[in-house]
Amino acid sequence: MEEILQSQDTMLQRLDKSRPASEKPADISKAYRQQERHAKSWCTNRGLHAMSISFQSLVHHPDEILPQLAGFFGTTEKLPALRACIDPALHRARKIGRF
Repeated sequence: MEEILQSQDTMLQRLDKSRPASEKPADISKAYRQQERHAKSWCTNRGLHAMSISFQSLVHHPDEILPQLAGFFGTTEKLPALRACIDPALHRARKIGRF
């Protein structure tokens, strides 16, 4: 979540804008976590299967994550195409000390 907020702040700076003072990172993070719990509960209550994937893990360890993802979607024959879409250089906003 910290990386997402950092990325959004960078984008806003490029647009010469800033986050409204009323939007505190802790509040945004809390709202996101609530939405995440709600979505997981919604899926479970309807018998839908869902899968959570860490963006960092996907970008930095795709050979571990992609087979799981392809298996979930039943598209294991598309692993090379999926792998070709991942560009670690696009993971610009990073928490210090990670990867």
